[in-house]
Amino acid sequence: MIDCLGVQTTNVYSFREAVDRASVNGVPDFVIFDWIKVPDLNIPSLSTSQAETKSCSVAAASIVAKVIRDSLMETHYHPLYPEYGLAQHKGYGTKMHYEKLTEYGLSECHRRSFCGKLL
Repeated sequence: MIDCLGVQTTNVYSFREAVDRASVNGVPDFVIFDWIKVPDLNIPSLSTSQAETKSCSVAAASIVAKVIRDSLMETHYHPLYPEYGLAQHKGYGTKMHYEKLTEYGLSECHRRSFCGKLL
């Protein structure tokens, strides 16, 4: 989705979907976004820089997202593409990851809009 629509459009779509899913059990009172502005949201919201330093909820959500992403790299993507060492570097821009990209090129799980600029 990021490769097709761009990061900003995908972020707005994803955050709107997250708010919609959270609203299944009742509408949230307030939503805080880190930098992202979600237009035409029918819930009071705030878009602020460095939101994780200003809100314990945003900081906690950031940690949960990172842990889930890292776990997906280890348990889902690493078995599919073991030659990239995703279990070790979790897809972050480490020296090892760049070396693997140079050696093997991009896999199906790499974002071309980001990684394509590296090769």
